[in-house]
Order: sequence, then structure tokens, then C-alpha cells
Amino acid sequence: MNIQQLLQLSKQSIRSREVVLQKPLTPVVGAYILVTINPTASLARLHDPIAIEQATALSNLTFLGYVSHILDLPNPMRQYHKCACRFVSRGLPQADLSEGTDETMCVPVGHSSHPAGREGVSASPPLPWDNLYHHSFTAVELRLESKKGDYRKSSLLPHAERWKMTLYIREDKAHSKELRQAHKIASQNAGAPSLDSLPVTPPQVESSERVDSRAVGQDSTAVPSTGSQPEPSTDNHFGDVMHIMGNSLMGEDDPEDWRIPIATFSTEVTATSEFCDATLLPEYLDAIDKIRHDSEQRRRISDERERLEKEESGRDPISNATRDEPAGSSHNKRKREDEVSKLEPPSKRSNQMA
Repeated sequence: MNIQQLLQLSKQSIRSREVVLQKPLTPVVGAYILVTINPTASLARLHDPIAIEQATALSNLTFLGYVSHILDLPNPMRQYHKCACRFVSRGLPQADLSEGTDETMCVPVGHSSHPAGREGVSASPPLPWDNLYHHSFTAVELRLESKKGDYRKSSLLPHAERWKMTLYIREDKAHSKELRQAHKIASQNAGAPSLDSLPVTPPQVESSERVDSRAVGQDSTAVPSTGSQPEPSTDNHFGDVMHIMGNSLMGEDDPEDWRIPIATFSTEVTATSEFCDATLLPEYLDAIDKIRHDSEQRRRISDERERLEKEESGRDPISNATRDEPAGSSHNKRKREDEVSKLEPPSKRSNQMA
């Protein structure tokens, strides 16, 4: 093959790459994007005015990160696609020995420094900010809107850099286990330990783990989470693959998918872009989940009251008017009322008693 043929192949490769980056149906894996979580849209399926009002009161927060995995097969019939996302924070993580975390459990972006000298991951072109880190245990699962975007100018994290992050997270997972065990032993013996008494350098991964074929090309690992959603599993199970393929071909979602927060995204990441620190994610997602939980609790209480009212209305009114109530009927009624009151929040029960 001569030089002209090589140049022609190179041009074809560049053109095909531009087409892929210009017209994907889902976010490009590894491309840094701005993701805005929408609590109101996430909870709309509840059809609960109280929940919608509470969700509207929450701000739509925007985070900077990249999609590590597309968890749905691309389908133009889908309004959203499930994605595993990793967002950046400004600065190192805070140590929390009870959760098995310390300031070394992060991956620097670009030339940001690391306490243990860990080499960072490099996006191309580089992001226009310094002091950025991917904290190890903050991956989240979101439903991102299905739309085409232009990624030709986006900062991309190549496959090799994402794989490097996978290995770092494995190291942090093992180190986190050591910290939790040490904290538990020290707490049992003499209270909370100090940082100086615990190892701070992540252990090296054995070579046998580096060639684990199940993790090749994947950068999410099952790790402890401090409030955020559990990181999606990426094991290759045939049944799961067939289930995803079947749902994708039919344009259907898993019945539980609506519990995953909805988000929009933008590919326009510039030096003037504003975004929140990823450390806000756990508390933010917990607030959305609490609104959903409270709404479902109100629904259960309402359904139980409706059931009891139907039972009462189903009794024979003539019989009740002409005969004395059966023995124990008042006790049974109070018992049913007590069952409903147990479903109500403690604060509401105390107000009723007062």
C-alpha cells in the first residue's frame, strides 16, 4: 500500500468519525457534556400535586461529566435512554472513615495533582478548568433525553483513559474495604481512629485482575456509595442482554425505570459554562427520592382509607338501624382506624393527638 492509499484511508476515517460524532441518537460515550437534572419531570408520573409543587421548588442543577455507559439500546422511539454518568468535582474528596473514604479516592482530570501521585486522565481537547477530579464513588444512573448532538468540538475521554479510571476505582474499592475494617476494629477498641493510624496509599492491583476480560472497556465497578445511587452493574449476562434487546426493539421501558431521574444535556461546554460540584449529587438525589417516597406513602394511606370507607358503606344500613351493633364492632372499627394511623407520618399523628 502506497502513501496515497494511506492518506485516502486516513481521510475516510476522519470523515466517518465526524459523522459518528455529529449525529448520534444518544450521548457519545466518553464525551464531556453538561447534564441538567429535572426533578419535576422525574416525578411527573406520580400525578401528585403536592409532589410536583415540592419538586418545582428544587432547582434544576447542572453538572459536568461524561457518559460511561449507555444502558439501553438506541431506539428513536424512546423519549429517554438510561445512561451511567460520571461527574467532576472541584477539589479532593473529604475523608469519612466510617464510609471507608479518604482524599486519595479520586481520579485527577488533566494535570490536577493527587495526594498519592496518581496520574490523571486526559481529555482531548483538554477541559478549560483546573483542579477537576472524578471522585471514585459518585457514578449515577440517569435517563437522558434522546436527541442528536454535535460532538466534533467536545472534549473526549478516550477508551484507554476510561479503562485507566476503571483500574483506579478497583484500587480504591479495595482500599475502602481496608479502611472500613480498620475503622470498625478501632471503634470497637478505643473509639474513632485518626487518619495517621490508617493507610492512605491505595494498594496496587494484581496483574491477574488487570486482565479480567469481563471488565475490559468498562469503567464502572460496584463500589460503596455515600448517598448516591448504586453504580450500575456491567456484568455480561445473556438474560439481561436479551431483556434489553427485547425492550429496545419494542420501544418499551422497564416498569421501574420511571424512578430513575430525568435529565437534559448540552454538548456546548465552554470556559464560561457554569456547573455544580458533584459532591452535591447525593443530597440532591436523596431530596428527589424523599419526595417520591412521601408521595407513595400518601397514596398508600389514601388507598387504605378508601378501602375502609367501602367496607363501612357495604354494611346493611337497615340492619344497623333496627338492631344493636354486634358485640365488638366498635372495637373492630377502632382497630381499622389504628391501622390507618400507623401509615401516617409520626408528626401528623402527634398533631391529631394534641
